[in-house]
Amino acid sequence: MATDLHIIDEEHAVLMAAMADLLFDDKRNKEELCVKFRKILDDLRTHFDDEEEIMNDIEYFRISNHKEVHRTFLETAEKLYSQAITSDCRSDIIDLISILDKYSSAHFEIADMAVKFHLMTLPQ
Repeated sequence: MATDLHIIDEEHAVLMAAMADLLFDDKRNKEELCVKFRKILDDLRTHFDDEEEIMNDIEYFRISNHKEVHRTFLETAEKLYSQAITSDCRSDIIDLISILDKYSSAHFEIADMAVKFHLMTLPQ
């Protein structure tokens, strides 16, 4: 998951830890889970902004595509959040967070690695 971009790697670790914390915490009630879920979405939006700024700085040639992936990702995440806050069942919320966790992992591992490969092609 390392991208050679320290801030992005740190943000990935923080986001994944926050999602894992929610997935394995059986003490929080529905409202607390939703508050934490909202915080993760806000942090995710900030992360994408940071990432896009870095991609712009390094003139990443697929930045438009990557931004579109981010936009779609956030739309999906917001839909999951909307489902979570209207759910009466705590386990439904955990299931939705699990989907977000899997989607995030895939994005961090695949799409963000393309940025690393781009960096490797730049002159030193």
